[in-house]
Amino acid sequence: MEKMNEIQSTQLTSLWKTTQKYCRISLTKDMFGMWMVVRQWGVLESERYKEKTKSYSDYSSALGDYRSAERRRKSEGYSESG
Repeated sequence: MEKMNEIQSTQLTSLWKTTQKYCRISLTKDMFGMWMVVRQWGVLESERYKEKTKSYSDYSSALGDYRSAERRRKSEGYSESG
């Protein structure tokens, strides 16, 4: 149980939107100890979306990619929502 709490406390998720599009970025640790950065994006009025997943062996590299994705969305006119 303690191990699970440690993993949950390090998960990050951010949701970015424009008037027509959205992007969700998540940073989680999988059951094998790898850090995963998952990006999902699509059109708000549609159920269709795309997803890209990258895995990292260390937290600092994964966090760097997560922050980079956030900066990219901000520069593309997305606003953080939730």
